[in-house]
Order: sequence, then C-alpha cells, then structure tokens
Amino acid sequence: MLSRYVTLGLIPISLGLSYFQFLPISIEQSLIGSISAYTFLFTISYSYYLITKRVGLGQGDIELLAGIGSFLGFFGWWFTLLLASLLGSFTGFFIILFYNRSLTKVKIPFGPFLALGAMTFVLCNQFISSIWQF
Repeated sequence: MLSRYVTLGLIPISLGLSYFQFLPISIEQSLIGSISAYTFLFTISYSYYLITKRVGLGQGDIELLAGIGSFLGFFGWWFTLLLASLLGSFTGFFIILFYNRSLTKVKIPFGPFLALGAMTFVLCNQFISSIWQF
C-alpha cells in the first residue's frame, strides 16, 4: 500500500519537472493528464459503488493513476490504464480458473498493474507512438 504522500506527491513534482522542461510534455499536458486520470477513475469507482454498494477500486489506485497521468500526459495514462486493465483481467481470470475461487471473493491489487503499464509506456513510448501516430 502506497502512502497518499507518495501518490499525490508525484503531481507537484511532475508539474515542476514539466515546467522546467525535464519531461517531454508541457505543464498543461501534465495538468490535464493528472486531472483527467483522477476524474475518470473516480467516476468509474463511484459509479460501481452506487450500483453495487461495494468498494471496487481503492482511492490509492485513483491517486496513483493521477500521478502517472501527471508524468505521462493524457495518452500515457490512457495506455497505462488499458494495459493495466488487460493484465489485471487476465490475472484475475487465471486465479479464478486455477484456484477455483469465487468471482466475488478474489481481490487483486490494481496498483502493481498500473505501475507495470506506466513502465511499459515509458520504455516503449517510441514504438507505441509510432503505431498510433501521436
């Protein structure tokens, strides 16, 4: 479990780094990435709670994606979330399949998948951008 100081602390650091042009995105892109990532995951999490009356996504995951969005921008957090969701879904599927667990009893932390998705985007950014022409 990551501290809120770590996840939310990423945002001012990335804003400063983008302001001084140490990141490949502008300060506006950093701010848009952070706000849009937080808003998107918060909306999904809150909607799930309203429908099921259960918490399906922790606040730390939402804040971590906001921090990732502040470093990678809009396209970066979107790719991170897509890859993390796919990897988490496959992992959950295999846990249910091989360990005969009930779908409602399996709790899989989402943060490691977000971190893996962000690292993949950073390491493969040129290749990913050339595929989608961004």
